[in-house]
Amino acid sequence: MLRPLTLLITCLLAILAAPSESWAEEPTVYYFGASECDYCDAGKSFLERWKAVEAGLQLNVYDIVKESGDALLYVRVTGAIGIVDTVVPMTIIGDHVILGFHSDATTGDEIRGVVQHCRQVGCPDVVRMIIDADSVQMITLPKNLRLQNKYVQAAMRH
Repeated sequence: MLRPLTLLITCLLAILAAPSESWAEEPTVYYFGASECDYCDAGKSFLERWKAVEAGLQLNVYDIVKESGDALLYVRVTGAIGIVDTVVPMTIIGDHVILGFHSDATTGDEIRGVVQHCRQVGCPDVVRMIIDADSVQMITLPKNLRLQNKYVQAAMRH
């Protein structure tokens, strides 16, 4: 009797622990930048070099100056997550938002850490949710949307 009960509890825990369908097993990195922005170029370069050596890394790069479709997506995303000022570069991984790019050793490490975290525990793909929503449909974003960059967090407190 104990063995079937243990099996049932194990199965229930596995179901409850599994990410929902809106959570990707391999997180996608969404990178919004602008041409002629040195910080954007540095961030894009880091991500492209990392993608070349990181198996399975999903990377979508958007240029909000050169591509009008990218600019429209940027406006939709920032509006949905509550960012009112134009800030680039902006990296979104799951429900983590990283604003700005300093260097491979600082912001690059933050990005790698978030991807690793999402691979381990799963993260909702907020940008995919926004892309998939109709223009008139309201979407519910995670309440714990995270702004990662410590400099942005400090600025938002003031």
